[in-house]
Amino acid sequence: MIFTAFSRIHVNSIKMNACGGCGGGGIGFSVKRPKLSIDFSKSNNVKIECQNKKLKQIIKNYVTTFIKRYQVPGCRIKVLEFFEPHRGLGSETQAGLLIGKAFNKIYNLNIEKEEIVKLFKITGVSGVGYYSFFEGGFIVEGGYPMGKNCEKIDFNVHSSEPPVLVSRYDFPKKMKILLIIPNKSPVDSFSRIKENVLFKENTPISLKEIGDISTSVLTGLIPGIITKNYNQIVKNLMFISTLGTKRLELKINFDLIKDIQEKMSDLIEFKYYHKERNTFSLVNDKNQEITSFVNGDEEILIKKPIPWLGLSSLGSTLYSVLNIDDEKQNGLIKEISKRIKDVKIIITEVRNGKSSF
Repeated sequence: MIFTAFSRIHVNSIKMNACGGCGGGGIGFSVKRPKLSIDFSKSNNVKIECQNKKLKQIIKNYVTTFIKRYQVPGCRIKVLEFFEPHRGLGSETQAGLLIGKAFNKIYNLNIEKEEIVKLFKITGVSGVGYYSFFEGGFIVEGGYPMGKNCEKIDFNVHSSEPPVLVSRYDFPKKMKILLIIPNKSPVDSFSRIKENVLFKENTPISLKEIGDISTSVLTGLIPGIITKNYNQIVKNLMFISTLGTKRLELKINFDLIKDIQEKMSDLIEFKYYHKERNTFSLVNDKNQEITSFVNGDEEILIKKPIPWLGLSSLGSTLYSVLNIDDEKQNGLIKEISKRIKDVKIIITEVRNGKSSF
């Protein structure tokens, strides 16, 4: 039986500060491509066919853990389609939920999805991938209870429960999503432990900056999605993309980003640059800077096919929201391919469909 999960873009965390109750929270969206597709069947042993060694090991770990817990005999898995792990596309969460779903369906186990979360220890730092898997569309999740007498005492500790879903919205179908996925990534060798340490060392984020992110999401980005206002969506995504823990992620990936920006300078409207240590801004060819989503908003014009490149998760996939005709998509992909080697280029759509367990 064929089972499929889809990649996701993690735009940013909302509140990497435990002050006031919950900490974390995040925004992102599910995309139709790339996807993880497996042919799953019953077996008395375990056989996994997968061209990618890292993903094969991830799947093997989940399968071994599941079999030990639920005492099922085994399975045969052939990975038909996949996306590279450690690219900021949510491969581990999507693979875990997909394996749990496949076992649940094939063996008629009637397991609740929350059991799989605890068993595989996923969604402990973000719920964007979890809700993308089940809900699709644009996701806003509210983070985890943090502080005294809470399971999650700081950002180095994973929660055993998924965060609360605040809201989800269908993303405008006419808007396309550009993905530039590098074959090699600065975070290829990052372990979960190293990621935890990095975020612990770079949090909490100031309440002012959290306020900027929250206001942009609540009064800019979400209304733009509901009203299908392209400029409003893009300008708020651009503003959010340089704030909070995204600054750390940009710093880690900046050499890669800078190289891509330079090679596509006449295709991208706004580019990242260092303002000062560990601080980034977006500036166009006229040195016009995105410093606010309110002041001077109408003066920010987007004339080039790619408004800017956002960074998904810790990296290193770059994304952008395009307002481009279908017939121009292949031409843009060919032009980018001429300039940048060792990357995979995809123009896709947000996946608004839901999925059961």
